[in-house]
Amino acid sequence: MYSITKNTIIDYYRKRENYDELPENIVEERDDYVEENHQDIAKCIVPLLQELPEKYRIPLELSELEEISQQDIASKLGLSLSCAKSRVQRGRHKLREIILACCDFEIANGGITDYTPRNEKALKYYDNMRRRFT
Repeated sequence: MYSITKNTIIDYYRKRENYDELPENIVEERDDYVEENHQDIAKCIVPLLQELPEKYRIPLELSELEEISQQDIASKLGLSLSCAKSRVQRGRHKLREIILACCDFEIANGGITDYTPRNEKALKYYDNMRRRFT
């Protein structure tokens, strides 16, 4: 049923020939925007990590930034392996929530093509972090 609907819609738009041709002088989107955006966002990750509660921040930093195995994290922090895994996963989830609360992202071609702070507080925070870590 879904395939039939999808194909019908595709056929409808293929048959329509009343479209405007794009001018030849359209500027092609630069690939380095994606890399620039990744670098900008990377500058904000460490400060956003600092907002996590310590019990999630430390295991997440050890796992992601220092690339320590979760077994070694458990040993280092005196936790069971399942507890260390849970804290890393919860830390990732909470960091994701913080990042998504901060900015709106446009994703295309396997990368972030643009982002904008969601509100004035996020904009001020973002500008402050860029100045501190640039």
